[in-house]
Amino acid sequence: MRALFLFAIMCLLWGATWYPIKVAAEIAGPFWMGSVRFLIAGGLILLFLYLKEKRLPAVPGWPRFVVGALILYGFLYLGLFWSSTRLPSAVSALVHFAMLPVGYMIFGSLIEKEKLSYRHFVGLLLGFVGVSMLFVPNIEGDIGTLDVIGVVVVLVTTLTMGLGAVMVRPVMQSIPVYAAAGYGLLIGGSFLLVFAVAEKADGWYDIVVSLERPDFLLSFIYLVFFASMGALGIYLLLLRDWGSVRSSLYAYVSPLIALMISVFITDETVVPVQIAAAIPMLLGAAFSSNVPWGRLLRGKSLSPAKPVSD
Repeated sequence: MRALFLFAIMCLLWGATWYPIKVAAEIAGPFWMGSVRFLIAGGLILLFLYLKEKRLPAVPGWPRFVVGALILYGFLYLGLFWSSTRLPSAVSALVHFAMLPVGYMIFGSLIEKEKLSYRHFVGLLLGFVGVSMLFVPNIEGDIGTLDVIGVVVVLVTTLTMGLGAVMVRPVMQSIPVYAAAGYGLLIGGSFLLVFAVAEKADGWYDIVVSLERPDFLLSFIYLVFFASMGALGIYLLLLRDWGSVRSSLYAYVSPLIALMISVFITDETVVPVQIAAAIPMLLGAAFSSNVPWGRLLRGKSLSPAKPVSD
């Protein structure tokens, strides 16, 4: 019962992440917001680990880990944060979560020679149908037209997440997962900082000034402590107790929460056909994933599978 409660909290925290990202990015800039968020969260995670263990674990095969972390926490979020200022938060969440298992599927088969089945291709087709539905308002000239480049950036950067996962997986098996997350956040934050400085060298001042605004301050606190640290901590706890298959099911709940927040709470423009696009996209994600849905629905025990990252 406690695990189910924690799972619900995790889904809520990560589902509600997308709108604060949009608010903070529009006020202080996406790259500065993202880099400071990750550097603070990663630094605090490693500080807690050091205070607890009196040391930090070494990273075997660190060049491979750095490349993978640059993709997972750098390149991925470079696209997600940038597009957050151009898209409704629900659309960003839906495209991201729908494409996650597709990226794992593509790079898992190309690099690790994982076998593909018919369900993977069905999932790919459903995901394509869902993403295509997002552009129907553009064709019809509806007020809810989307930024095409924004959707493409989310799609492409999310797909490359599969490559990052393949790169870091061997290292993740040899050091504590929380330590890997802390290192990854620092690497990704440093990567984003380069783009932040290139875009606006004194952008840090915008962060400081923006802290006087309640909407930015609340969004930033939420992103650092609740999303990057709280939800991640719950996920790792469930990963230990449930295994990666069952704990990864948040990927089918969190986007629905993001959609409901966008439709019923915020003032973002989301038209009905874009809401309907959630159905084929989430079905496509379910087909593309390695979750044994039959065993899960029958209440059978699940063997470990690949964890899903946010």
